[in-house]
Amino acid sequence: VTACPRFLSWELARKAEAAKHPVRPSGKFTDPSLRPDLLERVKLDQQVRASFIAAGMGKGAMSQAKAMQRVDADNLVFLRQTLAHGAFPDQGRVGKDGLDALFLLIQHADGDPGLQRAQLPHLQVLYRRHEVAGQDVALLTDRIRVHLHQMQVYGTQAQVGDGKIVLDPIEDPAHLEQRRAAIGLMPMPLYQCMLRAMYFPPRAGAAAAGSSGQSG
Repeated sequence: VTACPRFLSWELARKAEAAKHPVRPSGKFTDPSLRPDLLERVKLDQQVRASFIAAGMGKGAMSQAKAMQRVDADNLVFLRQTLAHGAFPDQGRVGKDGLDALFLLIQHADGDPGLQRAQLPHLQVLYRRHEVAGQDVALLTDRIRVHLHQMQVYGTQAQVGDGKIVLDPIEDPAHLEQRRAAIGLMPMPLYQCMLRAMYFPPRAGAAAAGSSGQSG
């Protein structure tokens, strides 16, 4: 937030828009056993990814990458079993947080692009019902297209390395901001700023000197 000062105003506007479509009240879920499993798995997913980012290009990067691959492989087995039978989970079945967790696991299921493609229509339905965020649809849409060596639609996917963040090719870039706004994504300059802050945070003592050059 400090590195990207425009984020706060964008986030407040996003929350105001989300408040127009209240989340179903928490309580009894039709699949109470699945929800805690999803939450625990996404917790581990985020832990290993945070460790991987923190390792950067240091000595621990390789071991952290392998740890992340092991977690993703285990989650992929879980997803195949969970999604093989029955209807795609919704808020009534696993809650809003359970549904968010499920999306993140699908987003990271790169070991099975076919599974990702098969779930996109379900997410699109839930988006129209205001049960998942538009960014979920955008992220998975772009991820699938990049896997298929196609140009992405919303500009959410990038390659990170050698101190650089390079966006994967985007179709019709002249109308990119309109597409992002229509589905609820932040403007591209702010998104790029957030990516830089995530992957290349300023070092202690250098933050003040470098903050003026940040794009918000």
